[in-house]
Amino acid sequence: LEKPQEGSELLYLLVRCILQDAAGDNDNMNVLYDDISAICKWEEPAGCVEDFIVQCSKQLATCSDQDENTIHDIKTAFLLLCRKKGWPWTYNYLICKNLARLMLPTSSEATLSSVILLLGSLCKTGMIISGDSKLMGTNQLRARILSLLQPSSPVSIRVQETAAQALCDASGGLKSNLQGILLWFHSLDSSVQASLSPSLQENIEAIKKQSK
Repeated sequence: LEKPQEGSELLYLLVRCILQDAAGDNDNMNVLYDDISAICKWEEPAGCVEDFIVQCSKQLATCSDQDENTIHDIKTAFLLLCRKKGWPWTYNYLICKNLARLMLPTSSEATLSSVILLLGSLCKTGMIISGDSKLMGTNQLRARILSLLQPSSPVSIRVQETAAQALCDASGGLKSNLQGILLWFHSLDSSVQASLSPSLQENIEAIKKQSK
């Protein structure tokens, strides 16, 4: 667990935070953590997982299109936390107390797009882990994302496209959760439809077949 010369420092920090949280009040784990810290020459505490999330949220709030690697690392880290902590913690703490606060009209396109995609991926991961397509809060999350696809939505087509992809991820494969994407798609000009990403177009074609 020495600091990597290349690769993700964020994921390296997350591993340290998880180890530090695991140590907690457990004497045996504390001794183990101290030994690992000495071997790896960690000079300062990593902080708790909650501190890590706050740090990542601040980075998302100020991200730009040039921060693709950082955004990817944050997504990977949050999906790992979702698997480790479970859905109730993911929804109540990670989503409601942190990510939801970044879904503001004043947020940049890069921030909105990153957060929306992350919400879809977290929902998908939570449903896969639990085997339940009706997890706590997922209906509210889908409704919030779907609101970005309404004719009155003030967001750009780029953000709308991201929202459509996130809804595909968060649908749980249920037809009722996918109809909003088709309505949005059919409301677009043909030139805009053709400009959508190949992956989203493939998903939309699959939804059309499922709806027949």
